Amino acid sequence: VKLIEYNARFGDPESLNLLTLLETDFVEICRAIVDTTLDDLVVSFSPKASVCKYVVPEGYPDNPRKGDVVLLPTELPEGVTMFLSAVDVKDGALIATGSRTVAVVGTAATIGEAEAVCERVVRQIPGPFFHRTDIGTEPAIARRVEHMSLKVGVLGSTRGTALQGILDAIAAGTLDVEIVLVVSDKQTASILERAAKHGVRALFLDPAGLKREAYDDQVSKALHEAGAELVLLIGYMRIVSAKFVETWRGRLLNVHPSLLPAFGGLMNQRVHEAVLAAGVSETGCTIHQVTEEVDGGPIVLQKRCPVLPGDTAETLKDRVQALEQAGFVEVLQGWRA
Repeated sequence: VKLIEYNARFGDPESLNLLTLLETDFVEICRAIVDTTLDDLVVSFSPKASVCKYVVPEGYPDNPRKGDVVLLPTELPEGVTMFLSAVDVKDGALIATGSRTVAVVGTAATIGEAEAVCERVVRQIPGPFFHRTDIGTEPAIARRVEHMSLKVGVLGSTRGTALQGILDAIAAGTLDVEIVLVVSDKQTASILERAAKHGVRALFLDPAGLKREAYDDQVSKALHEAGAELVLLIGYMRIVSAKFVETWRGRLLNVHPSLLPAFGGLMNQRVHEAVLAAGVSETGCTIHQVTEEVDGGPIVLQKRCPVLPGDTAETLKDRVQALEQAGFVEVLQGWRA
């Protein structure tokens, strides 16, 4: 289950600016819902941008003023709709009752144009009221977009070949992900060099003299400080502690170079050697959630390739690593979908 927006009641800005663009009769939509025929109804929206700004009383929301007269513009420009909310009528005048007072929705070809026309109208409403001037502006949108980027931490002990596919997809603009930190338990691990080459912060944490849980606490601390939301194990040659698993449960992914559960428990080259020794016709990679059971967590994605005549452990490894790169990109693209 993915929560997109929890604040979308009728009367909230999230509904007002969306329904303003609705071209299909809303009553017909409601009838179709009741009649369970919604799949037969063509629902269309105007291909425009919309911005909604609310005028609210001073002191809102904690200690709002009440009883002030609300004076509205007598004429609205094209593309602007106004909705009355927390108002009453007294002696022929609109009176603010203490909550969101007037919503102004601007529509235009772009968000910038919609924001400009909306802001112009909102500023024409005088009195002890205020509104958010930043709503719909480029800086505010940029902050939201930056916040939306999935922040990923990576743990690796080897070359980190699978990381390259992620970095390439980010550079190509096909993956909205930020690699915030790459951590290795090996000071000479090539994955640190790979990260630094792409401007990603790379950190060596020495496990010498530390028990597993104590070391993992240091790793977790570094990941949290970097803002990581999801952690990928890419060629990480350590078994993580139960505490680390619990800290990142559901947000900790590993890639294994086989089609689990086959050849689980083996690592790196030994997996491909075991595949060849078993004489199977197909192999691949498995991206799975990490749990306390080694290589036993829920499978997120598997990608497959044939075992060809004449394959060696090295040729098989190269083919599977290409799948690992593509697999991680695919999983990350759909992580918040």
